[in-house]
Amino acid sequence: MLRPKLALLLALFAIAALPVALAHAQKAEPPPRNMAVIWDNLSLSDSITYTLTGMPKLGPDKALEGWLISDDNSVRLSTGIMTVAEDGSVNHSTTTPSGENLIRRYDKVVITVEPVPDPSPAKPSDEVLWSHRIPSRAMEHIRHLLTNWPEPATKGVITNLKEQLEAALLHAQLAQAATTIAEFQTHAHHVINIIEGPTGSNFDADFGNPGDGIGVLTHAADRKHAGFAADMAPDDADITNHAALVETNGKNVEDWAKQARDQSLVALGVSGLTQAQIQMIPVIGLLNSAVNGTDAGGSGTIDSISGEGGAKQAYVEAQLMATYALSPGGLPKPIQLGPGLPSAGDSAVPMVAWLALAFGVALAAGGAALFWRHHRA
Repeated sequence: MLRPKLALLLALFAIAALPVALAHAQKAEPPPRNMAVIWDNLSLSDSITYTLTGMPKLGPDKALEGWLISDDNSVRLSTGIMTVAEDGSVNHSTTTPSGENLIRRYDKVVITVEPVPDPSPAKPSDEVLWSHRIPSRAMEHIRHLLTNWPEPATKGVITNLKEQLEAALLHAQLAQAATTIAEFQTHAHHVINIIEGPTGSNFDADFGNPGDGIGVLTHAADRKHAGFAADMAPDDADITNHAALVETNGKNVEDWAKQARDQSLVALGVSGLTQAQIQMIPVIGLLNSAVNGTDAGGSGTIDSISGEGGAKQAYVEAQLMATYALSPGGLPKPIQLGPGLPSAGDSAVPMVAWLALAFGVALAAGGAALFWRHHRA
């Protein structure tokens, strides 16, 4: 007689426990990320900043040190001894004295515990606490954006894009300040030639080309390498999320540059110098937006996610594609912590909640059926 009642009680217990599991899944917050990001200080991508939590307390005979490791593992560049705060956090930045571009050669970061004094200061120890490797095929396209595209250039797509936009902006300003109509027309044509490049339908070689012979629009189209990188690493959230923002900002640049070209053509069709100069004022504004972005929301900052960014923001997003999201342990794989119950914020928690729901519903239905069949008998 107790079996139907027992089944019904178990079902009710499972359903009663479900809100707790669901609340746990909804309220749990992901733990702070340990990461390293590369940025510009004195030259392109010459600095790296580590933001860490949960670092161990070390005695006076040990020190925490970061390292960048080259693709082929032949070069190990120390990024300095880190100071660990009382709460176990680290905020450490370093700039390479040589101005080396840290995205050009390196694709791995490790954080090691080193002896003090260190008998091998040029080599990381075998005690690796944290590490990350950026997928090589994705890194290839990140480098196209930032360091070496098209070959054999030493600058990348986004760097060239920004520089060519700045050149076009300069000539728009020179046209607006011209003292003769001939001088105005020369600089207005320069704006068009820099934007379109030699393959553009409005390119006029008679006026010369102070650009790089490629053109703003071609560089803007080559932002596609961000998407290529994301395709190579679909599970890497840093690469995929920031690749999408490179695309957003790059599309802004393309649109503003085309509008600037079209407005320059309008200005060239005006006969009087003063009226032609007035027509160039919007060109200056459009090219300035293409370089720096535009604060459309009036927040005081350029919001990449809201689609306000230009070439400078596209460059920052491309750098953030090369974020080192550090995991415990050494290369090539992080230490596996082993099986166990899902922790707070664990992606398995929602699945557990839904399994609990399914289990509770099944028990309720089964218990109810047994209960009513027992009483009918």
